Amino acid sequence: MKKNPIIIISVSIVIIACLVVALVFGRGTAKLNKKGTTTIEKTPGNNTTATTKPNNGQMTYRIEPGLRYESQHVQSGYYLKELMSGEWEITIAMGERSTGGYSIAVDSVEIRDKDVIIKVVETSPKPTDVVTQAFTYPIVRVIVSEEPELISIYEVDTQKVYNEVERG
Repeated sequence: MKKNPIIIISVSIVIIACLVVALVFGRGTAKLNKKGTTTIEKTPGNNTTATTKPNNGQMTYRIEPGLRYESQHVQSGYYLKELMSGEWEITIAMGERSTGGYSIAVDSVEIRDKDVIIKVVETSPKPTDVVTQAFTYPIVRVIVSEEPELISIYEVDTQKVYNEVERG
């Protein structure tokens, strides 16, 4: 009985695709330092989810990935809205990009009383990368347990500051 090479190749592609998805969407862990400030370890991909509580027992947060095709986040900056659960969602958007290959991830979150300081890392494709030819809107979400009084968000490498775009 001869094995069909097309089936073997197809199965190999599916297995490789599954491994790539597992690598890209790997989970991270959160660490709590002695000052009551919460930080996130860097992980591959943009799918880090963590929930932590500072030593002072106040505000908590978690990080959730965003879909790359949410076109309501066309403008670069952050969007703040109250969820039905009473939590507050801070959506950090890179803005519209003309191709795939872009991503944004949370490097660290620091909470001081009701102030939230978020450091993010933006990733762009290299000129030699093969990317999808579609508009994308890279985002990441930080969910906090209370309405923040002050939100400071900036990119780690370039020190780009993210300004508030919308509050709702």
